[in-house]
Amino acid sequence: MKNTFYKLTLYISIAIISIITILISNCLVPDDAKVSNIYDERHPDYTSAGSVTSTSAGSVTSTSAGSVTSTSTGSVTSTSTGSVTSTSTVVCPTSAPTNVSASDGIYTDKISVTWDTVANATGYLVYRSTSETGTYNTLFATAITTNTYDDTTVTALTNYYYKVSAMKIGCVETLQSSSDVGIAGFITTGMVLVTGGTFTMGDTWGDGGSDELPTHSVTISSFYMDETEVTTGAFEAYINSVAPSTSYYYTDSTTGCNINTNDSVKDNHPVNCVTWDGAYEFCEWKGKRLPTEAEWEYAAGGGSAHWKWSLDETTFTSSKYCYNKSETCTVKSYSANSLGLYDMTGNVFEWCKDWYESSFYNTCSPSCTNPENTYNVLNIRVIRGCSFAESNSTWFRTSQRLFFDFLSTDNAIGFRCVQN
Repeated sequence: MKNTFYKLTLYISIAIISIITILISNCLVPDDAKVSNIYDERHPDYTSAGSVTSTSAGSVTSTSAGSVTSTSTGSVTSTSTGSVTSTSTVVCPTSAPTNVSASDGIYTDKISVTWDTVANATGYLVYRSTSETGTYNTLFATAITTNTYDDTTVTALTNYYYKVSAMKIGCVETLQSSSDVGIAGFITTGMVLVTGGTFTMGDTWGDGGSDELPTHSVTISSFYMDETEVTTGAFEAYINSVAPSTSYYYTDSTTGCNINTNDSVKDNHPVNCVTWDGAYEFCEWKGKRLPTEAEWEYAAGGGSAHWKWSLDETTFTSSKYCYNKSETCTVKSYSANSLGLYDMTGNVFEWCKDWYESSFYNTCSPSCTNPENTYNVLNIRVIRGCSFAESNSTWFRTSQRLFFDFLSTDNAIGFRCVQN
């Protein structure tokens, strides 16, 4: 009995000591360690103490308020309640393009638009309108990288206004508020640039008429001139388009007149049998005008050189001209002068813009610039250049002045146009 009591007492003491030991141990362990140990028991491959590293061959989803490094041969999804920042700065164009310039499309098939480059821009769009205050539409869908653009989709006799914008992905397009205007060219082929200069106008050789005196110094501004006389085919195209009054502008029934809208036999001959008004209206239709008498003589004589005959000659060679013929010649049948102009003398006389007055040169002596006689005395206009029918070489001189009733036609008279 006594021994049994001792054994029971011993067992109770051991149990009490064990309980006290467990309680003391639990009190000394931190709370977060308790959580980790609990989590570790549920996920033995995951260990966390603020910094979490997970390695898995399966699918892992980790959530942490700290720093997470995840390595996996499978699929990993990581979500963090911390802050993640990705910074990429886009530097945008500083302004809209400036100094936009649209060149006039004279003697070309285009209007060239240029502008200053803009810092940080990677491309540009060009906008166009036919009215300065109208709607501007872009000329292409994809931005270009150069600072020049040739607009070839233009129509004659039309003003075009241009604006340019600077572009960059991720930036707001910057479109200029002002615009520049360029006018489309009228006739882009078949004209020659006559560079301006000063020459002595009139009979400097002493074998001309009194209306070619006094000789005087004339300064001419640069202009373009048709390289040939206006052809019958070109004038017939005008007739078919505009349908002008036959009696007022031209004659097509007189013997020797080339105009016949029913065939093309003389299409490459100079048009003839056209009144001054018919010539004037045709040039206007083309966006051009008739040359002044001074412009004509300057161009016929090769500019400042002022040759006596139009093929830069000091002596006349009849075989070089459409001379003493029964009808007109095909244009360009003979050589051009030094400026590239054909038949400035020979083939047909040519209407000029001026009214004729025999003493007009007195008003321009000793010198003048771009003279033009705008005063009508006898209802006659200047004609220059001589024709196929003439056999007198004196009339082929570049200074020779003649005139004709501006309301009448003749099979020896045609014309050519010029453009400022």
